[in-house]
Amino acid sequence: MKKINEIEAVLDNYTAEQESGISHLLVKCYRNTQEAENEFLDISEIIWEHDYDDLVRDLRRFNISEFTVSTTFSGMLNAVNALLERGCTLEGMTKVKDRFPSWTDGEREIHPALLIRTN
Repeated sequence: MKKINEIEAVLDNYTAEQESGISHLLVKCYRNTQEAENEFLDISEIIWEHDYDDLVRDLRRFNISEFTVSTTFSGMLNAVNALLERGCTLEGMTKVKDRFPSWTDGEREIHPALLIRTN
């Protein structure tokens, strides 16, 4: 995923993150995506109901046209549906790398993910 300077500037500074108005979920998932070296921003965390609007707003704000959702929490379908209701489009399935390398062989596991377009 390409680097986004405005998000990079707040990565390790919680106060700056709060003052920036950037979605906390987006910042966290951006960091995880950079560490995993995935092609698209990967939402691998729980998407709470209060995150929906800010997440979609900031995906558009930073011109993130495609992203993945690999989280497996029980409410994931409701969250994805909420993103679709906010104008996103489900494109299909893809695969993403795990954030952490395996302790046994140092390789990152590959997981299935939904590919979603931000319209």
